Amino acid sequence: MRSELLLPTHALDGWLIPEPLEGMHLNIQALTHGRPLEIEIGSGKGQFLLDACQRRPEVQFLGCEVKKLQAGFVASRVAKRGLRNGCAMRTDGLRLLQELLPPASIAAVHLYFPDPWWKRSHWKRRIYTPELFQAAAKVLVRGGVFHTATDVPHVAALIDAAAAASGRFFPGPVEPEAPDAPRSNFHTKALAKGHIIERRRFLLCES
Repeated sequence: MRSELLLPTHALDGWLIPEPLEGMHLNIQALTHGRPLEIEIGSGKGQFLLDACQRRPEVQFLGCEVKKLQAGFVASRVAKRGLRNGCAMRTDGLRLLQELLPPASIAAVHLYFPDPWWKRSHWKRRIYTPELFQAAAKVLVRGGVFHTATDVPHVAALIDAAAAASGRFFPGPVEPEAPDAPRSNFHTKALAKGHIIERRRFLLCES
């Protein structure tokens, strides 16, 4: 990631969102202006976020990345195109769901091609856990959806198990993907390699 691709901080006002102060929630109304809010955990280079913003202008998208440079890059890509329904935040995805969002405030969560963390010593870093789904359930509105995709079969199985173990979601129907659907960089590369994409759509259980 080259730093020269980033816009200066003062040019990212409204696109690079600071974390709320300790103990505070994100001001949803100020961010969305009445649009439904969807969250992408781990935006990478921002391709899904960028495509989704352009294809669904009626929705507000917020992508999160733990690395400062990565979050700035995603925000810069959206800002350069003047898309007001997309933004990025430097934060951890689990923290965003657990601490920074008010209850019943988002319409959907997107988690695409999460790192498998192959080594056993790294398994604790895997984000697709029951804890993540439980946190998502608290901030999703009634009828909320958790979307995932991966090209690693055992990761798909772990995601299925985590959603089930959370006790808050059930698997919903997954329609065939449209040729022009928003895709992350990893998604595009996986398709180019002929990998099978394991897509999931988990629906929030009624309380």
